[in-house]
Amino acid sequence: PNRLIPNNLQANIAVIAKKYPKAPRAKNVGLTWSTRLNSGSKPGTVVRTRAGATPVTFKTWARLRRYVRYIDGAVQRTANGQLIDTPNVIVQFCRSTVYRRDIDDAGNPAQWTHTIGSGSVVVFRNGRRFGGTWTRTAEKDGTVLRGPSGKQITLSPGGAWFVLTAKGTPLQ
Repeated sequence: PNRLIPNNLQANIAVIAKKYPKAPRAKNVGLTWSTRLNSGSKPGTVVRTRAGATPVTFKTWARLRRYVRYIDGAVQRTANGQLIDTPNVIVQFCRSTVYRRDIDDAGNPAQWTHTIGSGSVVVFRNGRRFGGTWTRTAEKDGTVLRGPSGKQITLSPGGAWFVLTAKGTPLQ
C-alpha cells in the first residue's frame, strides 16, 4: 500500500521462498530460459507499441544488457529509485473483446484480453528481436513461445515483461 502503481505489484520471489521453505514449488509457466541466444533474429533495441490505449516503450541499455521502461519519454524507476528494467520483453498479440461488466467513470467498457489460444509474438532480448507464435491451451497451462521453425524461443534469465496487445496493434 505504500507504493504507487505499478510498483505496488512487485515481489522478490527469492525472499519469499526463503521465508516459506515448505511452500509448494512453482508450476511450469511454459517459458524456457537460457543464456544461449536464439537464431534467426533482427536488431531489436527499442520496443514501441500499445497495450489498449496506453503507449508502451522499452529501450535497451547496452551496459546493463537489459530493456528499460519509459513513459512519456521518461525513464521509469521504482519507489526507491531503481530502474524498471528486464532482460526480456515479450509482445504477445491477443484477441481482444469488449467487457461490459467493467465500465469506467466516463462510461467506456474495458477490453478483455484473451490469453488462451494462440497468436503472434515478438520477443526482445539481448538487443535482438525474434518473431514467432505463442500458444496456451487452457487456463492452467503455461504460455509456450515458438519461432518459425517450431523450436521454443528461449528467454534470457532474470525476468520478463509481457505486453499483451490486441492483434493488429503496431509494433516498432
